[in-house]
Amino acid sequence: MPVDPVLAAVSAFGVSVVSAVTQVVPIEAYLAGLGLVGGGVGLWLVATLAGVGHAVGKLAWYEVGVAAHRSQRFRDWLERPRVKASYTRWLAAFERRPRLVLVMVLASALTGLPPLAVAPTIAGQLRAGRWATVTCIAVGRTLRFAVLLGAVALVVDLA
Repeated sequence: MPVDPVLAAVSAFGVSVVSAVTQVVPIEAYLAGLGLVGGGVGLWLVATLAGVGHAVGKLAWYEVGVAAHRSQRFRDWLERPRVKASYTRWLAAFERRPRLVLVMVLASALTGLPPLAVAPTIAGQLRAGRWATVTCIAVGRTLRFAVLLGAVALVVDLA
C-alpha cells in the first residue's frame, strides 16, 4: 500500500516538533523509517514540513535563552571569571559580526555541530533575531532531512 505524502508530511511535522522540544524522539530515525516505508514519495514535502516543525519546536529553546538573562542563577553563573571571560569574548565576536550567530545556527541545523539542542538557546542569549533564527533552523533542517530521505530512497531503490 503506497504512503500518502501529505499524511507522511503532516506526521513528520508533528513528530519533528516533539523531537525538537523533548529530544526523546529522534526525528532522523523517524524519517529514516518513513523513508523505508515510502521510498522517495513526497521527499521535499516531508523534509520541508519536518524542517519547519523542528524550527517551531526549537523556538522554545530560543525563548529559554532570552529568559535566561532574567534568571538570577544565570546571572550569578555569568559572574564566574572563566565563564564571564568566555561569554564576553563570544558576545564581542557576535556583536562585531551579528550574522555570525545565524551562520552558527544554520551550520548547527545542517550538521548538528554545535548541537542544535544548544544553538537556539545561545542565539536567544545573544539576542539574535527570533525569526531569522527560526528561518535558519528551518532551512538547515529541511536540507538535512532531504538528504537523509534521499539517501534512504536511494538505498531502497538499490535493494
